[in-house]
Order: sequence, then structure tokens, then C-alpha cells
Amino acid sequence: MKSLSKRKLQTKLDDANQRLDQFLIEKHLKKKPISPFVTVLPQFLQELVLNLNCGVTLETAIKAIIGAHEDSEAFEPLITKYKSRQNGLAAFNEMASDADHQIIWRVAQMLNQFHITGSQMTVQSLDYLYKELWQFRHTQAKMKSERISTMMTFLLMLSFISVVIVIVAPILLTLG
Repeated sequence: MKSLSKRKLQTKLDDANQRLDQFLIEKHLKKKPISPFVTVLPQFLQELVLNLNCGVTLETAIKAIIGAHEDSEAFEPLITKYKSRQNGLAAFNEMASDADHQIIWRVAQMLNQFHITGSQMTVQSLDYLYKELWQFRHTQAKMKSERISTMMTFLLMLSFISVVIVIVAPILLTLG
């Protein structure tokens, strides 16, 4: 009996927290969590462009990518939508709507354009976006490594100061 009321209370609390989070996100007082799919978007685009350049249809390309990444947690939002829809483009559009991220929206618009027109220019645009995203990730990694090296230099300086104090302290005590 206690566990049942405890579960009901926990459910109500979780529901209230979700409503509060949604309110704070709508009022721009809290950032919406970033979809894990954003981290693998360059990989998705690379595989998509390769498949489309080989003459595979859009639906088959998305299905192949989903099949290749069934174990990946980052692809989970797309896989879940695909299992319920059984349509790759519709699943990607639904995932883009849920993720509410600018880059994913751009990709969804390009995929919809390609689905309608079949234009090779769209594939080139997807390839350009892939290269742009990869360059951004490369720049971010470089900046992070520079920050880490600066922090390591600071720590090295602190240890150097402690070594100097350990060496100089006995000398100063004997002089005094």
C-alpha cells in the first residue's frame, strides 16, 4: 500500500517537474536539453551523402543508416520514431520536431526538398553542411585541447612553486 501511494506521489512530482521545465523553457529561463542526435549528425550526413551519391533512394539510405546504428544511444531518437512510423523521412521529420535544434531542422528541410525535387544540388548542400559541421567539431576540439594545456601549465606552475618553497624554506631557516 505504501509503495503504491509512493509511486503515485512520484508520478505526480515527475509530471509537475516536466510542466515546470516546459514553462521555464518557453519563457527562455532554462535551456532546452540538446538532443543526443546532434553529436552524431556529421556522421549521419556523411553516410547519407555516400548512399545518395551511389544512387540509393532517400528512404533506403535512411533505413540503412538506422540499421547500421541500432546499438547507438545517440541514434535512439531516430530509431524509436522509425519503429513507430516505418518511414525514414517521416521519422526524421518527427525527430527534428522533437529535438527542436536549428541544424537538425536544416537537414530535415534539405531532406524534404530532396524527396520532392530529387535534385543533385540538395545532395551537394548536404555534403557542404557535413563538411561545415565537421570543421566546427574540429575547431571545438582544438579549442578544448588548448584550454586543457593552459590548465595543465597552471598546475605545473603551482607544483613548481611548492618545490621552490620546500627547497628555499630550510635555507631561509638556517640563515635566520
